[in-house]
Amino acid sequence: MNKSRLCVRLLIILSLLGVICCFISPPKIAYAASTCNVSVFQLVNPYTNIHLYTVNHIEIASLTGQGWQNNGAKFQGSMCAAEYGKSNAPIYRLYNPNSGNHFWTKNTAETSSLISSGWKYEGVAWYEFGNTSIYRLYNAANGDHYYTKKYNEVLNMVNGGWRYENIAFYGL
Repeated sequence: MNKSRLCVRLLIILSLLGVICCFISPPKIAYAASTCNVSVFQLVNPYTNIHLYTVNHIEIASLTGQGWQNNGAKFQGSMCAAEYGKSNAPIYRLYNPNSGNHFWTKNTAETSSLISSGWKYEGVAWYEFGNTSIYRLYNAANGDHYYTKKYNEVLNMVNGGWRYENIAFYGL
């Protein structure tokens, strides 16, 4: 058998196995914004007025089934630790078993301090993504934290007695 015929047969076999496509035309990977981006939903306990932020649709269904009010998506985060060659900071979720409050932060020192104070670490809730400021406010009356990307909402809440705590992280 001559060499050219052998090469043709080898190419046919390799192409049937899917190997040759990698050499002829490498696959193009498109990183669309929608592959990692997630909506962060705000829920409110109607009895305590405590807010909860989640990307977990099972948690949303469970809590709304228990009477929590779903206020819809408030901003966007990511489920990917890195996108487009850029690292995304994790947003840590903590829970205070004494008050029932949750807390979200990208600050590892803040996370460690709260764990030392008895808060339970619940893991990474989502990853920071985007360049829109997500502001954090605190209600001293019930220990609740409120997160928003709307600065006019920050001003209204401060006028209503909430304490502005700065930019918590970034989203879309």
